[in-house]
Amino acid sequence: MTLIYDRASDAPQSHAIVIGVGCFPHLDGSKPDLMKELRSVDGVTSPPNNARAIAAWLIDAADRLVPPLGSVELLISEKDGSAATFDGKAIAPATGDDVSDALGDWLARCGSDPGNLALFYGSSHGMQAQEHILLLEDAGEDPFDPWRNMLSLNHLHRNLYKKNHKRSVLFADCCRNLLEGGITSLDQFTGRRIGNISQLEYAQARNAPDRFVYLLRAAPPGVVAKATRNGLGYMTESLLKCFDGGAGEKRAHYGWCITPGRLRGWVEAAGRYGLGIDDPDMRPIDDDSAWDTTPILTLPGMPRYPVRVREADALDLGRATLSLAQASTAFLEQRPPTPGAVAPLSVWVPPSMDDYEAAGEILEPGGAPILLQTVPVPVISDGTDVALRRT
Repeated sequence: MTLIYDRASDAPQSHAIVIGVGCFPHLDGSKPDLMKELRSVDGVTSPPNNARAIAAWLIDAADRLVPPLGSVELLISEKDGSAATFDGKAIAPATGDDVSDALGDWLARCGSDPGNLALFYGSSHGMQAQEHILLLEDAGEDPFDPWRNMLSLNHLHRNLYKKNHKRSVLFADCCRNLLEGGITSLDQFTGRRIGNISQLEYAQARNAPDRFVYLLRAAPPGVVAKATRNGLGYMTESLLKCFDGGAGEKRAHYGWCITPGRLRGWVEAAGRYGLGIDDPDMRPIDDDSAWDTTPILTLPGMPRYPVRVREADALDLGRATLSLAQASTAFLEQRPPTPGAVAPLSVWVPPSMDDYEAAGEILEPGGAPILLQTVPVPVISDGTDVALRRT
């Protein structure tokens, strides 16, 4: 089965499809006719983990979505090839045929009301030619039609503009490894598809004021999408942090909420400052981000904002006890020395008119403590990075 949540309503709803692909049995090095970048592709753990986490979050946040959640389609291919389950239920694998069927069912539900919101989440190995392609479980089954069991995110993004529902939001947590060969035109893509749209139809739909298709990708072209220490993709964990209150703005009639227009910046800040990921390549890329300011999610309260505190000098990395405090609210978070695995102090703080205070101290054996600067930290919604030098 693929439908794990189904709630009928006569009012507009959000309908989601979630795909996580961890195994690629046909890309095992045994097919020399495949282009070299596809001949041998290792299985991955994080996409199935990502898919379960997103599906569970959607169900838990069903009534905070705008409009409320109506359904969730879930497809998972485990890294070891075993049968996937979710909440004790058998889940269909993310093969080409199963994904095509699930996409058709999802689109039918999305099209039941023009006010519905279509939500797509996909995580797998990703490849980048002109198309940004998501590999499905049976990718490469036919080496002479290698795209057959793949999903083009570009094609999906374009064709959602032609559907009956008006608004769509897509999330893709996957790599964008560059292919030397491959398709050179959208028209040459022969993979799984949801229809066709002409250039004229596409241009007209993009200019329609009530049409919106937003796509957030984990990485720019040529960059590998990485996983966190918690076994989730960087973008996925950052996204969940934002959705659970680590980002937001206040809108009339909605209160604190999240709109697509600022989501990319919040997700990047959540990774850099809230998760402590210090990698210049880890920067999500979005399409059509400024086109819509209608909320897609309400927040349970005032958002929290990410702050990262770290040592500034290379010789001090991991040696200090770092702290972030605010006396007026008795707030205190600390990171002890981490000589074996250097990591900053990453904290989500509640908004405040008063500054927080970052400080650090290095204890030398048999010597006096070495104090790092004490730095006032104002709350900034896009995240704050505080590098402490010796006093």
